[in-house]
Amino acid sequence: MISNTCSVDSILSILATSAADSSSYRKYLYNLKETNLTASIALQMITEKKVKQIYYNRALLLLQFFSSKVQTLVGGFKLIDTTNTAASMVNKIMDEMPSFVKTSVCNNNFCSVPMLEVKSTQLSLNVYDGQINLSRDLLAYIEISEENCSFCVNKRSVTVAATEHIMIELNSIPSDLELSTSTGNIEIVPLHLIKQNFTQPIKAKLDNLEKFLTVGDKTYKLRGVVSFFGGERRGLRNAMGHYTASAFRGNHKWETYDDMKKKVENARASTTNDEEL
Repeated sequence: MISNTCSVDSILSILATSAADSSSYRKYLYNLKETNLTASIALQMITEKKVKQIYYNRALLLLQFFSSKVQTLVGGFKLIDTTNTAASMVNKIMDEMPSFVKTSVCNNNFCSVPMLEVKSTQLSLNVYDGQINLSRDLLAYIEISEENCSFCVNKRSVTVAATEHIMIELNSIPSDLELSTSTGNIEIVPLHLIKQNFTQPIKAKLDNLEKFLTVGDKTYKLRGVVSFFGGERRGLRNAMGHYTASAFRGNHKWETYDDMKKKVENARASTTNDEEL
């Protein structure tokens, strides 16, 4: 038995509906399915009629990351607690399906590490007082830049390329956070340097979310969001609540996927949720 699967179910639902509505994304997952269990499950969700097989593969996927959470119950039954935030779950199940590839090249031809490539599953954005501007923040993230080389005394040229999909985590940061910390101007400080990860709800209407993002010569369409339900959270982000997925389908209608309910539900575009991913 597996408990608290709402975060993984929400993410898989978005991947599955994306594959159902996009032939190019379906092909991307198909090319991965032999070696990537996440891609395989997402495809099974839109093609496989044997639900037991899907649940079995999901259990295999989660056991890779939550084997230490297995409990033995009365009668010899096994229980796996998979409580996790949505962003943390993305890092686990999509480790081989990155959103971005960051490449840095040293200007010193004799550097011991002339080129370095780092892949990331998602972009973590700070949202100040609920003001979401994905286009601006995404363009700032992929802008060509320079950084000091940690292997020699020269500079490294840095480029960031987006892949077949883009996952974005939203972190709610109040603008007056600097009053309670020593970080100074928080707008230029990375999230991990901020002492407190404030997680007030980021309330947004589905209809107000940006539907298209342009990155270089690629245009990305919004396919879905993962929302959190758990009261007024404060302090460090935790997963004590419930996640659902809202998919923006090819017919421009919204659908809600909730693993606590038996059927998919239509969602109003005016619905306001706490958007986390």
